[in-house]
Amino acid sequence: MEDDIDRQIVQWLAVLNEQSQHNTPVDWELWARYFSFDVITVLSFGQSLGFLDAKSDVRGLMVNMDKAMYFQKLSLYPPIAWFARNTFLGRWIFVSQRTDKTGLGLFMAEIHRITQERLCATHKKLGTGKSMLDQWLSATDTDGQVTSINEIEDQILMDMLAGPDSISLMTTNLMFLMAAHPQVLKRAQSEIDKAIRSHQISAEAPGYNDCRRLPFVDACVREGLRIVASTFPRRRCSPPGVSFHLGGKFVPPGTSVSASACEIGRHPKLYGDDADDFKPDRWLQASEEQIRMWETLDVHWGFGVRKCLGKHIGSMVLYKSTVL
Repeated sequence: MEDDIDRQIVQWLAVLNEQSQHNTPVDWELWARYFSFDVITVLSFGQSLGFLDAKSDVRGLMVNMDKAMYFQKLSLYPPIAWFARNTFLGRWIFVSQRTDKTGLGLFMAEIHRITQERLCATHKKLGTGKSMLDQWLSATDTDGQVTSINEIEDQILMDMLAGPDSISLMTTNLMFLMAAHPQVLKRAQSEIDKAIRSHQISAEAPGYNDCRRLPFVDACVREGLRIVASTFPRRRCSPPGVSFHLGGKFVPPGTSVSASACEIGRHPKLYGDDADDFKPDRWLQASEEQIRMWETLDVHWGFGVRKCLGKHIGSMVLYKSTVL
């Protein structure tokens, strides 16, 4: 998996370098999105959809994903969620179908096409590939039952919904913060150059764990994730028929409750009066006890058993792309 990510990062940097030769501003966020979609699709399918190769939005998939995300955000509100679940009109507006010509339906059709092609490739034994799709197709439950194709396609769709935007936002936010603080950027570059010269890391494909062992780079990544939340709040409903108090506030039964990584990450009681400032050194100057407390209260990736399953993929991409 790490080799697949390395190849995508190398291609991404080559394209960025090519674009920078045109004497026009480079839209970092756009190219970060192309890169992140290729990373997630190569891990999901074993092959990228070719956004970096095409240097454009392949078959309008990104534009239509944005349309779908708009409706997804609307559906987070309880009255709209009820309307979408319980009325014909609501389901028609909010529930995508593989036959749709716009929105999420295009991604569903793309996933279905690739899944069917993989199933039809009889010359290839299922389960021999490294991709998530290969692993799902060869998976069985404790009773030996295979996973249904619909469920597999739903799981892959969740990868598409959650992965690309999170990765592109994290990399874009961190690069912006470091570029806005030249002294931070210079110091990180110096640490990376020194590590390459001393053969602590590879200049071509630095390992994930090697990147994490660079103290100042690690501090920059932690601080970037702290100061800019790039994931949705994890919403939960209070138990029906049961009211309770949370932080001194009355919470009626069935109320939507969420934890904000942004609010927690910038809370003065946790990070001091300079909590709104980008200061990687706070992670180098903090005590082990303080860092443990920060890590315990960090909900950027979720919490407990509901923590994001793609956390390590997102972290790997963020560390490696920062170093390269």
